Amino acid sequence: MAEDNSKQEGQEVSVWPGRYWIKVTVKRWPHGGGIYREVDLLPFRPDVSEEEARTLLEPLGYKHDMEDRDYAYAISQAVETFTEEEADRLISWLVERIGVKAWKEPALKPREGFVGVGTIAVGGSDGFYMLDKIEGYDLPFRVWAYYDIDDAEYLMPESSADLEAYLKRKAIDRLKSYIDTDIKDLTLADLQELKEYLDQEIKSREKGHDRE
Repeated sequence: MAEDNSKQEGQEVSVWPGRYWIKVTVKRWPHGGGIYREVDLLPFRPDVSEEEARTLLEPLGYKHDMEDRDYAYAISQAVETFTEEEADRLISWLVERIGVKAWKEPALKPREGFVGVGTIAVGGSDGFYMLDKIEGYDLPFRVWAYYDIDDAEYLMPESSADLEAYLKRKAIDRLKSYIDTDIKDLTLADLQELKEYLDQEIKSREKGHDRE
């Protein structure tokens, strides 16, 4: 859930009875040609009808008015919530079919000045993932998920070609790190010996390349 600049301080925060947020953590998440570690997903329903929104929000004192900004904000938060049955079914599907970590938490009632993630203009480090487009999805409601890799740890490139180049670069960086750590203890003779070793290795590689 994102916060709008118009959020007012000191407003009451209370649990929304019978409504739940679903939290998901994925160990390896692809994005922008890379793989990231421990990325969090926030599922939401992208197509809640006006009638369902009215049913959810009128008991909380909201007047149905699609032109009212506060009502629109409340809807954007409501679509991030699920009934307990919906939450349990989606969690079971996520865990069994995809193998992710997923759990539910009691949702809070809509808060003034907050907007749901489904209204965010995504791009760069964040995006939407259509969970209901995964092969084998068979639940009776559509679900997307918002994710943001901004704080996630970058692991490696996604493609095999990029991965090979990445691993080579890591090996070179690791070797340079070892040299930087120990070079102050090496004598000129030690450095000359290291140079001769590398020269021999280069010549050997060049001969092998010529034969190819």
